[in-house]
Amino acid sequence: MLTRGGSNAEIATLLSNQKGFDRAAALKKGQTDEQIIKYLITKTGNVRPVAGINMSKQHETEGNRQYRESRYGKAAKEYTLAIEYSGQNPVPYKLRADTYKQYLKTNLIAAAKSGADNAALVDRSKALLCHAIQFDYTQAYDLNQKALAAINADTYLLSNKMNQDITNYEQDSKVTPYHIKSAERTHDQRRLRNLYQSQRAAIQAGVDIKAATKDYEAVCQTKSKPAR
Repeated sequence: MLTRGGSNAEIATLLSNQKGFDRAAALKKGQTDEQIIKYLITKTGNVRPVAGINMSKQHETEGNRQYRESRYGKAAKEYTLAIEYSGQNPVPYKLRADTYKQYLKTNLIAAAKSGADNAALVDRSKALLCHAIQFDYTQAYDLNQKALAAINADTYLLSNKMNQDITNYEQDSKVTPYHIKSAERTHDQRRLRNLYQSQRAAIQAGVDIKAATKDYEAVCQTKSKPAR
């Protein structure tokens, strides 16, 4: 419906049905269809328990498959489910924004340029998608920065611990046998390597999100707030 354009009521009804939202109740409370659409198109749902991380990954994988096959509507739905199962993960936010953006490039921009009779409705659909794209890229960047800050803190604390305890690792203690100290140090070294890898990945993810945001600004002909 977004591709060919549609009234706010039609789009709000479609999104409400997809997400189990009570549109009638919202209208009675004074909300407009446009407000409902903006809420639903960026709705992340409740954060699921940690046990839902595997489900999040499954939906992300399915979303990737749908995206490769150019089924952007289905891909966006899968990424939304991935977000609902793991709301603090920045990856599906970026993937959903990428999907909306590709959907926009492939369908709405071409439809707008065709000069169809429903150009005004197509333009409105484009504006809604641009709003959703900006929301998702902002969420992705902010969550990624929080994750990076946590990784940096863990890296600092572990590095300090290893530096301060180095003599304890290397000396043969009667209280803690040397082989236990050695095993502890090996474990910490492995963990520190993993933290460095995660750190590099998060830094690169931030760069990728910024680049994608620049592309979004060009496509939507807008300027988002600068990434911090």
